[in-house]
Amino acid sequence: MRMNEIVNIELDGISRTIMEYSTDQFITSYAEKLCKNEFKNNPVFLKSLVDRIKIWYDNNINDIQKSQYVQHKDLHQKSYEIILELSKLMEE
Repeated sequence: MRMNEIVNIELDGISRTIMEYSTDQFITSYAEKLCKNEFKNNPVFLKSLVDRIKIWYDNNINDIQKSQYVQHKDLHQKSYEIILELSKLMEE
């Protein structure tokens, strides 16, 4: 997928998936900002948000997948994969 497609189509779903799971105020704040157009249209700020969410998923995806209490594990895996792809595209 191209970067613009991810930003315009996928970020809202990623944001909602994270906010449904996490009680960490920092990560939910980052996730909320993913949905806002002023952040989507600012590549420097968007990269910072994506990097922080990537680090959070790097640290939490295994716990999410193992937890018996987490619903929609598949959506977290998809969100993580999209964040990894977006992060890679932003490095190019």
